Amino acid sequence: MSRQIPVPERFKLYKVVKSNKVINAKESFSLYQQRIILLICAQIKPEDQDFTEYKIPIRDIVGLESGKKISSGYKRVRDAARGLTKSSIDIDYGGRWESYAFITVAKGDIKKDYITVKLSMEMKEFFLNLKDNYTSYLLKNVYAFSKSHYSLRLYELMIQYFPKIRKRKMDIDYLKEMFYIRDKYKHFPSFKRRVLDVAVDEVNEKSDINITYEIVRVHRVPKAIEFSIAPKSGLVPDTESTETPLSDGTDPITIPAEDAEAQPPASVSIALPDWLTEKKLYGMVKQYGEEKVAYCIARIEEKKDVQSKGAYLYKALKEDYYGQEIEAERERKKKQEDADKRRKDKAKQQADKQQLEQRFHEEYARKKNEAIELHDSEDSRFEYMSDIEFESEYKYERRYLQEWTDNTPSEDALKFYGLWLLKRHGKKQDWDLDTFLETNKH
Repeated sequence: MSRQIPVPERFKLYKVVKSNKVINAKESFSLYQQRIILLICAQIKPEDQDFTEYKIPIRDIVGLESGKKISSGYKRVRDAARGLTKSSIDIDYGGRWESYAFITVAKGDIKKDYITVKLSMEMKEFFLNLKDNYTSYLLKNVYAFSKSHYSLRLYELMIQYFPKIRKRKMDIDYLKEMFYIRDKYKHFPSFKRRVLDVAVDEVNEKSDINITYEIVRVHRVPKAIEFSIAPKSGLVPDTESTETPLSDGTDPITIPAEDAEAQPPASVSIALPDWLTEKKLYGMVKQYGEEKVAYCIARIEEKKDVQSKGAYLYKALKEDYYGQEIEAERERKKKQEDADKRRKDKAKQQADKQQLEQRFHEEYARKKNEAIELHDSEDSRFEYMSDIEFESEYKYERRYLQEWTDNTPSEDALKFYGLWLLKRHGKKQDWDLDTFLETNKH
């Protein structure tokens, strides 16, 4: 049985707002990592233009009431925060994908009861100044989730279009992708028992909605899950979404029959030509894809000798007039994206290397001083003097021999002595930059 997580009174008005691109992204965050992200979102204000350094109490991450000892929770929070600096979310654009680091810096101090984190600047478009294509809900509705990290993922997918859409049918493979377990639970009964039912039960127990589902089978094989979503009795939904859902086969959405006519066509980025109706455009996009329809329209608009552009568009799509051109353009864009990604990766590697080099020099100076404090002795000094006087590798240090003979070593002389001690009592990565970089490159 999972521990009951109390919801602090102040959380009852905190709102979480995320771009739907994040809701639909693939990620595998743990419970503590999810809670860190939720507590960051709760601090973001609608008028914010930039991220700041967010301070998060450890007891809020662990789920402890004020006055109770954090004890071992600190280590788990530290591990979760560190993990977030190395984790990413994957956003799929239908053949094109992007992977984003979530946070760049996490800091903590065992003497303090909070951590601080900084979000990656690339996250701004997904959390700041959201005018459309976002989902919001109250923190209190999800904060108490503690049985499974799949509970929050399921909740967000269910309320993404709620209350406009109260039924969603999802392919099982798609749902497993959203849960980042595509290659796990090969047998549906295991997935149902260990993932689906646990998440559904927790959402129903602790959130503001109730979920039921039916298994859609094809030739007796489970293929999809049809979810039904309803608010808890007597509650008004605390959710908001600005996106009109589109059924694309990957994440099919079932609209109640009585509401089907009232639903507007899904929004597309193609400018509607004056020779094409909105209904036809929507149907063509649904059947052939936005990329293909947009390309064909652009090519037809260039032609001056086409009398019926609508008919020409229909034939172009049906008979794939521009299939090779579209494929070539797609390949060109892919190469450009790959080149941009390589440049970005190279720039990141260089930035990471510079940060590591700066860290090395800071630790190098500190460790030389520590070596002197820990290992300095009369015998060590005489052995060092012997080395710099007779060993050829200490030719440069030999200029300070007289200072050591007079027992008046200067600051520069002490630096070389500290290095000499560090090489005898430390590890190679403490004084050798290349070894340090190799050790810490991951």
